[in-house]
Amino acid sequence: MSEQTQYAWAAGFFDGEGCVSLHNQERWTCVRIILVQKDIRPLEHFKAIFDCTETLGIVTRSNRRNHYYRLVISGKKAAEVLTKMLPYLTLKRAVAEVALDLQSRVDSQGGYNRWNRMSDEELAIRRSLVDKVKWLNSGRWAAATTKPTDPAQPGCDSLNCTDDKVAEVAETTTRLIQ
Repeated sequence: MSEQTQYAWAAGFFDGEGCVSLHNQERWTCVRIILVQKDIRPLEHFKAIFDCTETLGIVTRSNRRNHYYRLVISGKKAAEVLTKMLPYLTLKRAVAEVALDLQSRVDSQGGYNRWNRMSDEELAIRRSLVDKVKWLNSGRWAAATTKPTDPAQPGCDSLNCTDDKVAEVAETTTRLIQ
């Protein structure tokens, strides 16, 4: 298969099984792409297409016997993978574009540590990009584009809204495949 055909396959697989997230801590952010699958072979194929060296993790839920495999690619390598898949992405195109915007900011401004501090303005921009990715990943954008704009309606689908909903988190245990 041609390289472009491989990227198209990877984009289709990623649209269905992948996730783009922006990992945020104190004064730094990181682009991550995550793929999860019960069968290890598609993940190995994905890694081979992009020449990834990341280790596949095995995740076991505490309340189930079944396990699944997870591939996490971060930083510049994640941006490289997203860039190659971007022309073929459908469902995850908007979130990939935001992630690439963040990574270009990180690349152009360098790493941050106690000697090279990020400005408050840059920090605010990056936090807004993180919030935008969370909003796109939540699916609330679909409701926001179809919901009538009646101020009497309760609830909020705005990117700037802070409702008191708490996300459910599954308890998981991860170990690396040797």
